Amino acid sequence: MRIVSFILMILLSVVLPAWALLPLAVWYSMSWFAVELVVLGAFIDAYFGVGILIPYYTLTAVLTVVASECAKPYLSFYTD
Repeated sequence: MRIVSFILMILLSVVLPAWALLPLAVWYSMSWFAVELVVLGAFIDAYFGVGILIPYYTLTAVLTVVASECAKPYLSFYTD
């Protein structure tokens, strides 16, 4: 399921705007340890040429992964 979800994220990242893709990225990072989102963000920045000044997609992916990893221990459905 993880590979299928990541392929879907790759396909949708080219088609959808960033604000529509963010909830999917949050869901993906809450489901799994999502370091590949950072790589995907770097590829999107390189594809659109955004990463020259500030790599928006990469920074958003890093913040999403860090925030979800920090929040997982405090959520009730991740505790035993």
